[in-house]
Amino acid sequence: MKLNLTNKNAIVCASSQGLGKAAAIDLASEGVNLVICSRNQNKINKAREEILERSNNSVKVIALEIDLDS
Repeated sequence: MKLNLTNKNAIVCASSQGLGKAAAIDLASEGVNLVICSRNQNKINKAREEILERSNNSVKVIALEIDLDS
């Protein structure tokens, strides 16, 4: 799908697995630069690496450990 989102920016919360991760991968495939976050730094780092690999390093991805519960 081409949505003309290249070089736009997005924040995707809860993106280390499941729907959040899938949304982040899809956005990256559209050329969107991302800030992704999770409560677990190791998991979010792995998600970042997967997103970069799938997008051929064509986007910027910042991975943060953030607990939105508090």
